[in-house]
Amino acid sequence: MRKRQIAVSVVVLLVAILGLGYVLATIPRISFTRSGCMRTEFDREAILSARWVGSHIHLQLGLIDNCCLDDLAVDWTKSGLAIRIVIKSIVATPCRCMCSFDVAVDLGPLPISDYQIQVFHGENIVGHVSLGAGAVCVVSLVRAHTVSLVRASEIEPS
Repeated sequence: MRKRQIAVSVVVLLVAILGLGYVLATIPRISFTRSGCMRTEFDREAILSARWVGSHIHLQLGLIDNCCLDDLAVDWTKSGLAIRIVIKSIVATPCRCMCSFDVAVDLGPLPISDYQIQVFHGENIVGHVSLGAGAVCVVSLVRAHTVSLVRASEIEPS
């Protein structure tokens, strides 16, 4: 009788652990990767693309940021079928130059549906994209940040 109680307890514990693992695996999470400094001359337009990879949304975008970028912080919110992704720059000691960085964002798992996705870099909108259920790739041209660097010697005294 005692062995049976232990066996039942072990089975119940395993089911609880597996159930918790399943629940944790279904909670949507966001992750990202970024390149190093790609270039210092910028086009005025950048491409924001989104596609489904299984039950995850995969975004590719280009950001213009400080050359001495230490890291990025990426957060997201979802309201109905609207998703807002906010990318914040972490720069301990800014440099006097700007670079273009390629950023890949992975969000999921999510129920496959028609989502409206807005991407922000700080408080500035990078772009928005509509991603339909079952869509392989949706690409939207968006305006990149306009950045002007002026040397102190180029400023005329007033």
